[in-house]
Amino acid sequence: MHHLIHHETVDKALEILADQYCRSTLLCFQEATEDALPIRDLATRVVPGERKNETVVRLHHSTLPRLADAGLIEYDSRSSTVRYHGDQDIEELLATLTDCFAGEEQFCEVGP
Repeated sequence: MHHLIHHETVDKALEILADQYCRSTLLCFQEATEDALPIRDLATRVVPGERKNETVVRLHHSTLPRLADAGLIEYDSRSSTVRYHGDQDIEELLATLTDCFAGEEQFCEVGP
C-alpha cells in the first residue's frame, strides 16, 4: 500500500536536506542533550574551527530562517537562542540519507 504523500512536503524536505548547513544543524540537535542552544554554540558545532563569526552570520541569515519556516526550529534573534522542535519524517529521512552516504566525507561536514 502506498502512503499519500503531498509533493510539496517531499520537495520542501528534500530542499532542506540538500543544504549542508541545514543537515549539519539538524544533526547537531539530534546528537545534543539540549533542545535549545545559543547560536554561537550551535555555530561551533556546525563548523568546528576558526570560522565561527562567518557561520553565525550564515545561520542567522539563511539556515535558521529556512528551518524555522519548516517548523523544525524556533529562533529568537533577540536572545540569539535556537530551540529544536524536530520532525519525525525529516529525522527519518536524514537518518536514511546519512546511512546511504556514510562513506561520503562531505555529506554533513561543511567545507570551506
